Amino acid sequence: MNTFEPWHILLPESAQQLIQVIGWADTVRLIQHFGGTTLPMLMGATCVGRAALDALSEVMGEDTTKKLADFYVWSMT
Repeated sequence: MNTFEPWHILLPESAQQLIQVIGWADTVRLIQHFGGTTLPMLMGATCVGRAALDALSEVMGEDTTKKLADFYVWSMT
């Protein structure tokens, strides 16, 4: 893991997964902007999904949004 390893077990599993997928800095930024929000990640298959991806992309950038979308779509199959 990263330098947070001694205390990473105190984080929720979802936060630990985010850190593995997009890194510590992007996870902090994601939580700061979207913490407590449920965002549908089905690759923009619906208008709600497209809106979620657009909102993520605005804040997180396209590369990080793609990593998140790829991870969550893959993990749901």
